[in-house]
Amino acid sequence: MPQYKRRSPDRLPKEWDEVAEDVLCNRFDDFPIAEWNSNEEWWNVLQFLDPSTQGRVMAPLNIVVTRQQPIPTRLAEKITAHLTNPISRNHIKNIEGMKKAARFQAENPNASLRAIGEAAGVDHTVIRKWKTQYAYTRALLPEVINVVKEAYEAYVKRFGSPFAAAGLPEPQDNGLLELRIAIHRAMANGEPITDRAVLERAMHDPLA
Repeated sequence: MPQYKRRSPDRLPKEWDEVAEDVLCNRFDDFPIAEWNSNEEWWNVLQFLDPSTQGRVMAPLNIVVTRQQPIPTRLAEKITAHLTNPISRNHIKNIEGMKKAARFQAENPNASLRAIGEAAGVDHTVIRKWKTQYAYTRALLPEVINVVKEAYEAYVKRFGSPFAAAGLPEPQDNGLLELRIAIHRAMANGEPITDRAVLERAMHDPLA
């Protein structure tokens, strides 16, 4: 019979912990990202998992960033707490390579592991490992925001500010994440953004 290390009394037994990990990871596929914050069942179980299991369960954060979708506030707070925990370690040593990979992925969200690796000067298997590290996710998010800002600046040079035209204030940088698809479509079609509802959604900071 396997011998397990003594666990804190406020944590689930290892056997249950493994089952809970499998169930919670599947929840990311079952629930729309917009509903992650309010899924109390998910959060109630998460708090009783072993810290290392919590880290693996929260790994789907990469899904959000890769898709360039706003990160649920509650998940971002939990990950921040996990990252500042002494038991959490950053295994990424090639920081410059990681930054290059994050920038390339932000510019090319559908890029393959091999393409990202070539851009960063590392093997694609390294990229696969990096994507499981929270340090990589933390590097990727600001790069995604920067790419959207650059796209918006190019839009403004071509069409002018859509917010000024609609009588709305300019959004925060994070709010532009809500506008990224509309910006891409406008630049591709040569037509400015006229949907006020799209502009109003950008008034709210999705990361606040």
